[in-house]
Amino acid sequence: MNFLSELSRRNVIRVTGLYVVAGWVILQVITTVAPILGLPDWFATAALVLLLGGLPLVAIGAWAFEMTPEGLRREQSAAPGEQGRVSRLDIGIMVALVAVIGIGIWLNFARAPSSAPSSANTATATEDQTSIAVLAFQDLSEEGNQEYFADGISEEILNLLVRVDGLQVASRTSSFQYKNRPLGIDQIAQELGVGHVLEGSVRRSGDSVRITAQLIDARTDRHMWSENFDRDMTDIFAIQDEIADAIVAALAESLGLSPEDANVDVRAVTANLDAYDAYIQGREYFLRRVQIDEAITLLEYAVELDPDFAEAWEILALSHVIAPAWTDRTEETENALATQSANRALELNPESSLAYAALGGALENSPGNVAAGIEMFDRALELNPDNVVALDWRSTNIAAMGLFEQAQQGLEHCLDIDPGYVRCRSELIEIYFVLGEQQLALDALYRTLEQGYGILSNAAFDVLIENGRREEAMFVVGGQIGFDAPLGPIIDAFLDPENHNAEDAYALAQAHAAANPETFGPSGLYYVAARLGIEPLPELTFDVLSNINIWYPFFEEARQSDLFHDLAHEFGALGFWQEYGFPPQCHPVGEDDFECD
Repeated sequence: MNFLSELSRRNVIRVTGLYVVAGWVILQVITTVAPILGLPDWFATAALVLLLGGLPLVAIGAWAFEMTPEGLRREQSAAPGEQGRVSRLDIGIMVALVAVIGIGIWLNFARAPSSAPSSANTATATEDQTSIAVLAFQDLSEEGNQEYFADGISEEILNLLVRVDGLQVASRTSSFQYKNRPLGIDQIAQELGVGHVLEGSVRRSGDSVRITAQLIDARTDRHMWSENFDRDMTDIFAIQDEIADAIVAALAESLGLSPEDANVDVRAVTANLDAYDAYIQGREYFLRRVQIDEAITLLEYAVELDPDFAEAWEILALSHVIAPAWTDRTEETENALATQSANRALELNPESSLAYAALGGALENSPGNVAAGIEMFDRALELNPDNVVALDWRSTNIAAMGLFEQAQQGLEHCLDIDPGYVRCRSELIEIYFVLGEQQLALDALYRTLEQGYGILSNAAFDVLIENGRREEAMFVVGGQIGFDAPLGPIIDAFLDPENHNAEDAYALAQAHAAANPETFGPSGLYYVAARLGIEPLPELTFDVLSNINIWYPFFEEARQSDLFHDLAHEFGALGFWQEYGFPPQCHPVGEDDFECD
């Protein structure tokens, strides 16, 4: 008896084919909806095992039984004359089965992750398995006024994960730059070079809070773990401890971390919940460089409620340092308050890296204390080499003293630690331009402008003009001249001095300076005059001589002035240069003097 013919007569081929096709469809549906429904990994595997186990039962049933109008009856062997040939339909079904099996095998290999890293992610391929970014949690509170609290919770969790040995954690600045940006998890992970992302939300109402957190495998967009936490606000640190334990436990299992590595304890920074609430709100204002007056008020309230709140003293000191640049507070008063707050933080925590950074910031613009400020930054970096605030401020001061190559090293290290720290990148752009690294500068500049950040860079302006990027040049120099200034005539005079009157353009700049002294200071006016070749140049002031512009080629006359010579001596520049090296534009004269050209 022809076996294939008998299989055809008993409809085994057709029934089995229908079963395989139906099973294939079921598996496709399961693999598609499982991630959406949050089903465990084993669910699809179990379904496949059950379907495969049912295949021989279906084949045996088709062989042994037949469905007839009278119902299911036992199949009888065919008489010799009844044995037929395999039909074309059965042959087609067998071909289709082979094709389905082949496609299944191909898709399985296509879905399997490649063992070799892609060229776009080669640098981070070895870290993907143990790297994570903590995105800013969303504020889902009814009044929408708890964003600072949601950000604070996110940062506290991030700070806990940083302490897990063997786990690479993207910095706060890098992760939080994606807040309110409509990007997918896979794109964010690729840009940050991480393999996993933690996202979540906070819903706070009175003394109650719901925190939702979920861990995502960025390569597959699969939810590895998620949980809701409904708690009272009476002990926020117990909530953080519980969330951290759950997250770290999930990471330990998923990323292969040992229990010892995953052991993290939450330390209560204060026993006063009101002080903590004021602290995280003030800290958020400081980090975003907004409402600095309000940040100082909140942080002062926090330390009033809890005088032993070391972390609040740290951020209060840093807020005082930046206040003169962001408010109408005076530098002398704020430097004194910054020093006082930093010293109190050091009394509570002698190894506070941020407190030493604040001390350096308070010293940096004080006459004779440039070198002393650098020493404070160095101490801060000894305690925490990843302190990007200290790296940023130290490099800025090094650059202000004309040592651009040293500043470049510090700023590049800052960005290695925190690629999203825009301040370090914007200052590095200036350094690149000054050092002649035009392509590096332009690449970084365009990326910064695309992200919506502007920079103040006269050097960038010159190169952009040379490259025909007039609009970007207007945007960059606008920070110096003011965005509402008559940029067109002034820039036209820069570009084509033969056909545009420099005196008229300078008169426009003078009028704008008189009307907008805060946005367009003496340094900006001096820059325009030097760039236009106006003679004589404006009178030199402290603002002109203490600005990084002093090292540009068209500030040569200012560097050679007696006023700059005396001011540099007053600020201790000679001692600083003797210790750290002289800039290319200056050289020592004897043991106690210098000259610049």
